[in-house]
Amino acid sequence: MKTLFGDDLVNELRSCSDRITTRLWIAVPYIGGLQSVRRILGNCWMNSSNLSIRLLTDINEFNNFNSETINLFNELGEIRHLAGLHAKIFIADSTSLVTSANLTDTAFSKRHEIGVFLNDASSAKVVAIFDNWWKKSEQVSLKTLKPYAKKQFESCEEGQGSALPTLWNLPDDPNGMNYWLKPIGVTGDPITDDRLFDDVEDNLHFSKLKPNGVKVNDILIAYGIGAKRILSIYKVVSEPMRVQSKKKEEWMERWPWYVVGHNLTRHFGRNWAHHNIYGSQLIEEYLKKNPKGKITRVGGTTFGALSLGKDKIKLDPDFAQFLIQRVNKLNFKS
Repeated sequence: MKTLFGDDLVNELRSCSDRITTRLWIAVPYIGGLQSVRRILGNCWMNSSNLSIRLLTDINEFNNFNSETINLFNELGEIRHLAGLHAKIFIADSTSLVTSANLTDTAFSKRHEIGVFLNDASSAKVVAIFDNWWKKSEQVSLKTLKPYAKKQFESCEEGQGSALPTLWNLPDDPNGMNYWLKPIGVTGDPITDDRLFDDVEDNLHFSKLKPNGVKVNDILIAYGIGAKRILSIYKVVSEPMRVQSKKKEEWMERWPWYVVGHNLTRHFGRNWAHHNIYGSQLIEEYLKKNPKGKITRVGGTTFGALSLGKDKIKLDPDFAQFLIQRVNKLNFKS
């Protein structure tokens, strides 16, 4: 038996999940976004065909559930509803974790949670209790969940924890998703308030160096040069490509590479000038809540590289999530 908290709690759970071969059974009332779930549980459970995957929850707590995560659990295993569920249990093969933490970024990185890891006979008792609850529960289909569904950005977390400072670092996302600040516009042709960023897809351009670090499924956060505000958020859906055109224009020489981005926040992109999400204000607010926090992946605390002409900045994942949550809240109010 091990009693753990903080970084040790989530790291031990991730270690157990990375080694699973037979089952992953989870009982929690709150479930976060898929990117956070991958950081907590890894992706072994997503790629193993012979696992028994069970998710026991309370759909009455699903007013703000993350549809992408639920869809995946439903596709790979089974979801059941147990009214009044408050326990938090994670069972990976023969190891059980009984904890205070929900399956969310908020719980494992922003709250003071504790958990007890059990093996062998002690774990068997937890497995038996889970199995008993499972038999009492009701099967849940996506059709059943539809009335509860609320359209959300794929990495949206438990909203009430968004204002809390980060206390612990989650393990890395095994899928290697990166977050980039992507400047739009140049000093000589800045972004003006009448520009809209609400197309379903956009070509997002880069300089003469091929952006090899930008991959499919990465997130690009568009930032207006001159406007100094967030414009919209895109998911990369293509490999980097070079502009092909018989008619050569001057801008093509400076920005010959591009990726196709799927616009995740079209409503926000239509009203970005009204919302006034300034980069400097976001940084100030984030660092005030997280004095030891980082803004860029290399440890920087500003967007200063943009003044040097950089065509992208790799962001720290925790800051990126903070930024995304802020935009996403406004996206559905636009």
